Amino acid sequence: MRKILSERNVVVILFVMVLITFSLAQEDAKKMERKQAGVSEATAGTMMEERSAKLVNNVPVQEQPKKTK
Repeated sequence: MRKILSERNVVVILFVMVLITFSLAQEDAKKMERKQAGVSEATAGTMMEERSAKLVNNVPVQEQPKKTK
């Protein structure tokens, strides 16, 4: 009768588990990259809209004088 948990079988099982873990981690990293790229693009788009709005309005803001007691 053969041993089921021989050293070779344990090594093979661990190797397969590592491959599965790394493939799942790679998929998650790709998802996070896509989310991060979407956030940065949205932020850049928002900044451009704000700048263009300032240029279109081009209304100078006057500072209020400080009150002294």
